Amino acid sequence: MQDELSQFERSQVWHLVPRPIDRLVIGTKWIFRNKLDKDRTITRNKARLVVQGYSQEEGIDYNDTFAPVVRLEAIRLLIAFAAYMEFTLHQMDIYVDDIIFGATTDKLSKEFAKLMGSEVEMSMMGELNFF
Repeated sequence: MQDELSQFERSQVWHLVPRPIDRLVIGTKWIFRNKLDKDRTITRNKARLVVQGYSQEEGIDYNDTFAPVVRLEAIRLLIAFAAYMEFTLHQMDIYVDDIIFGATTDKLSKEFAKLMGSEVEMSMMGELNFF
């Protein structure tokens, strides 16, 4: 939980403000998850602080909502395309979630991983061999 709060501070994406008198407060809750490897061994415990969006009222508490969720069909398509084009897929762990990408050469994969790592706090997990 402390890692999550520290990441908010490092990224400068959240700051405490006084509670507005004329607005409802939208609650938060902690989500806990164990990250597993291909052998189903726990590699990391994760904690995420999320907004309880279900307490919002349309037109009153929010203007836009965003929940990035990849569709399984998109991942299957990427894996099939990578197999057809004979390039390797790699995986990186970003602060919010993982990313899967491919390249025709190891040099391009390393350049992309370096670029992503310079923009966002993330680490290279290597070649995708478990999903």
